[in-house]
Amino acid sequence: MNTILPSDRLILRDVAKRIAEIAADPVQEMKLAEWRRHNAMKPGKPMVLVYPEDVWDEFLPMNHMDCEGDVARNLEWNMRAKIYHAEHLRDDRPVTADYEVGVVIDDPGCGIHWNYSRHDIGGHRRTEGFEVAIKADANPADIIHNRTITIDWDATKVLAQQAEELFGDIFNITVVGRKGFCLANADLLLMWRGIENLMTDMVDRPAWVHEFFARMTESEIDAARQIEAAGALSLNNGADGVGSGGIG
Repeated sequence: MNTILPSDRLILRDVAKRIAEIAADPVQEMKLAEWRRHNAMKPGKPMVLVYPEDVWDEFLPMNHMDCEGDVARNLEWNMRAKIYHAEHLRDDRPVTADYEVGVVIDDPGCGIHWNYSRHDIGGHRRTEGFEVAIKADANPADIIHNRTITIDWDATKVLAQQAEELFGDIFNITVVGRKGFCLANADLLLMWRGIENLMTDMVDRPAWVHEFFARMTESEIDAARQIEAAGALSLNNGADGVGSGGIG
């Protein structure tokens, strides 16, 4: 954030102030209360969430951002997306005046990089083709293994200080750890093997696929335990989107 231009800082602060205005509306606390009721499985109104997913570029194109720097433009887009959601989609997603700084976690992964080709259709929708990163004769034990996770508390502190400097009088700045884990082994292996190859693998040699899945699962569980042991986990029971498609 220390690379943000003075002009971009003014833009970001103006956008942040609009979020704070929305967050100050009592309806936001009512939404949080409704989610607590819903998650406690008590009777009440059905909760509605709208997920634009891959059509955000139609609602809020990146080239419509006012900031010049890349870091600032990404920040601006994320904040404007919250505003758009609140003003136009108007679902049950709560808006708060909290700005979370994520703990800096260094996860080296398995050292496999997936590549893909993207084909635009009419400048908007696109298809993707994945290149093969894992060969057919690969041994899962040689590729998937437990890795060492490190937490960079110093870098985290710097980010928190920069956020406080930029938004401290507008938002409640908090440092948060990992709030959840996404384990999508099939998706990841598909990107490493290619769609057609993995479909064939599941028929021709299911044991090979299952060994990959088992090792990938164990590696992720081990990584999660390391993050927990380092004190870098946080609760996700506030205004947090969770994997089941709800809040908190």
